[in-house]
Amino acid sequence: MRSVGLCAVALVALSVPAVAADMPILRGSQDVFPSEPVYFRWQGVYVGGQAGYASSSADLSRAAQPQLQYLLRESVLAGPVSGWELLGKGSATAITYGGFVGYNFQWDDAVLGVEANYNRTSFKVSSAGSLARSLTNPSGSTPPPGHTYTYNVATQAAASINVTDVATFRARGGWAAGPYMPYAFVGAAVGRADVSRSASFWGTLDDDYFVTIIGPGGFPILDPRRDTYSLVPGQKGENKSGVFIYGWTAGLGLDVALTENIFLRGEWEWVQFGSVEGISVSISSIRGAVGAKF
Repeated sequence: MRSVGLCAVALVALSVPAVAADMPILRGSQDVFPSEPVYFRWQGVYVGGQAGYASSSADLSRAAQPQLQYLLRESVLAGPVSGWELLGKGSATAITYGGFVGYNFQWDDAVLGVEANYNRTSFKVSSAGSLARSLTNPSGSTPPPGHTYTYNVATQAAASINVTDVATFRARGGWAAGPYMPYAFVGAAVGRADVSRSASFWGTLDDDYFVTIIGPGGFPILDPRRDTYSLVPGQKGENKSGVFIYGWTAGLGLDVALTENIFLRGEWEWVQFGSVEGISVSISSIRGAVGAKF
């Protein structure tokens, strides 16, 4: 029995080195505690300057309607004539420059942030047009029995808008892929613009009717007659500077870190403004930037 016990102890002693050699903890702690992935640090405050190229389109087709409606406010022509679209759409291109400031929050490779972005520019779009029509007995006219009223109306209008400043306030979402961070954003937009618009009209009123006269042989004859009156012409114009316009923005971009604190940026942005003075404006921009983060 003693010999059997000694043999068992010997076998256990011999097996300890083999087991110990197979234990990962004795070969290095990295096998037990794998290293955490390292993400580039985007979190914190950042600022930068930017410049770019942008194109703007504006719809001025309804810009003159309020002026015509005002000029004809006491006339039966107010309804039909003020709805005429005398103007059209236009586009312009311009260089933009400005700056931005923001803050990033980071969770591993997910980056969320807020940013204020400003650009100085000059998008001037204008349109001019005229239209002449004849309106017979328009709604609201009350010609005497047997009479027909025909309004011969000519109109002319012009309008322009010059967007000088654009600021956007964004919520950003990005992905930290090493020194690269592609991102998307949405937000609110506010701008300033100089607006000019004018409208005028003139024309005549024809009153057509028949009178009965005695013709040859004593027979009555209906004789057509026309009386023509000049309409009192009207003109109205206005110029407004620094008008605020509001809308929304969305876009895509890429930040590229050159050092721990310096980064480059490439970006595309769309801004859509609501109607101001009857004019709606949209802007598409591409720009490059350099920034610093802290």
